Amino acid sequence: MNVAEDLIERLDENVSTFDLLRVLQAYSEISTDFVKLFMQLETLFLRRFEQMSTSEVTTCASGFAISGYGSPYFNKMMEQMVMQTLG
Repeated sequence: MNVAEDLIERLDENVSTFDLLRVLQAYSEISTDFVKLFMQLETLFLRRFEQMSTSEVTTCASGFAISGYGSPYFNKMMEQMVMQTLG
């Protein structure tokens, strides 16, 4: 089993947002090999999106922008939150 597959199995609701963001940042630039990992990350972030701070959402948006992943719905949610904070 490779590291990414192991991470997918370990990432769940018990992992802190901070740790999820660390995983996102670590893998964002090499994301093409880790599609399932990014799908899992998106799912976990969506479940806790309302509890995330603006800085966490901004970090999340940056990681997903670098990776090229993230559904249109997810990207729209992140954009709306950041824009609400700015406006």
